[in-house]
Amino acid sequence: MVSLFKERKSNMLLMVLVLSLFTKLFMDGFVEMHKFPAYITGVSLHKHFFPYSNVDDIEMAGVARNFLLGKGFVTDKSFDRPKFRHETEWPTAFRPKLNVLVHVIGIKIYAACNADYNITEPAPEIYFEDFATCILILKNIFFIVSLFYFYRLAGLFLNNTAALIATILYCTYPSVILYVGMINIFECIIMPCLVIIISMHLYNRRHDKKFSAWQMFFLTVTIPVICFLKMQVCLIMILFYCVALVDAMKNRQLISRYLWAYRAANILIANFVIYICVSNYITFGKPIISTQSSINLWHGHNQYAKGSWNPAVWDQHRDELMPILQKDSVVLAKDEYTETMYYKNQAITWIKTHPKQELVLAVRKAAIYFLPNNSNCWKINPITALMHLCFFGFIFLFALRRIKGIEFYYLLCPVVAIFAVNIIFFVEYRWRYIADPFMLLLACVFVNYLLERFTKTKAVTA
Repeated sequence: MVSLFKERKSNMLLMVLVLSLFTKLFMDGFVEMHKFPAYITGVSLHKHFFPYSNVDDIEMAGVARNFLLGKGFVTDKSFDRPKFRHETEWPTAFRPKLNVLVHVIGIKIYAACNADYNITEPAPEIYFEDFATCILILKNIFFIVSLFYFYRLAGLFLNNTAALIATILYCTYPSVILYVGMINIFECIIMPCLVIIISMHLYNRRHDKKFSAWQMFFLTVTIPVICFLKMQVCLIMILFYCVALVDAMKNRQLISRYLWAYRAANILIANFVIYICVSNYITFGKPIISTQSSINLWHGHNQYAKGSWNPAVWDQHRDELMPILQKDSVVLAKDEYTETMYYKNQAITWIKTHPKQELVLAVRKAAIYFLPNNSNCWKINPITALMHLCFFGFIFLFALRRIKGIEFYYLLCPVVAIFAVNIIFFVEYRWRYIADPFMLLLACVFVNYLLERFTKTKAVTA
């Protein structure tokens, strides 16, 4: 009778999971067809283009078009900062080169399929609709696959029923089903890929298995791609490798069994880093990866910084900022590297001369990061609030060593890395989305721990 009840309960939960996935896919498709206003999704999008393509993609498509015209990585936009340059176009390293190359491929395919499109013209609206649709398809494919891997990952720490409930929560979590997960951006592909990668590693580690051929192929291709689509992922993988190295020092077999499995991915990453650095050295005389980090650093560290990204800072404080910038307009009118280094130096000077304000700002960023809000939706979400409280409970017990194990350090890698990026620069809930599944799983571990303790206490007292 008990086994029959457990089987029925498991079937019911599985049905709920299927319905949750259907709801997620239905919401994506419904929004895609009806092209809801951008404020529903809560991200800053370009009002003249398809509502679910990111404004960044419009700029990167412009750079890609110039690349196809033989001009190299050239732009005509001073995104996120005032323009002092006199040229109409100039070399750029502002956007990740892989993102630009994705648009190079996209525009070539679009031009091949549309004979009436001329590459000398800006990409039309329909191109961004098609681009967003491609991301929509890819993000849902990876998300569906990640459901199995999330369930398997949760099963390493929870019983079958609890793991199934955790997977349902993962599928119906607010940021997934209502906010960032509804947008057709690269973060929505990166997040499920990270779930798959970490699940593969921990499952094989726990069961003492080697990576299969297709798992090796997936790791080799996916890790470099997600690292260069969003540079924040590089920090996640660095922490992941550090934990894996410490783990391997305790168990020598892991070196040959798991760590070497990442060598092909790391070789590809190293080669692409060399390509980026050489390309930028030829352009700017400096082997840099990107110039955007310098602007982001200024946005996170100045007298008007509030902790989160504020693109309107130039308009809100125009009377204070523009006279200062006008004095240094000669520097700002030079190449992009010199211009962005100016903002970086301004930020570093502010940090050194205002240590108390910086400490307050760091605390403020941490508070904003863990607020139960979502991307540009500043209303408190009760589900997000409950998850964050349970996550803090896990951290408390983990610090007290009530919950322990090196496997938890793997799960904390995305959380710590993304939190650090938000403190170093500014809070962006689109970045937090990458860490949400792992925070959710650790919160479920905390709840499961409390339930097990309560059950044991009740059994003893009975």
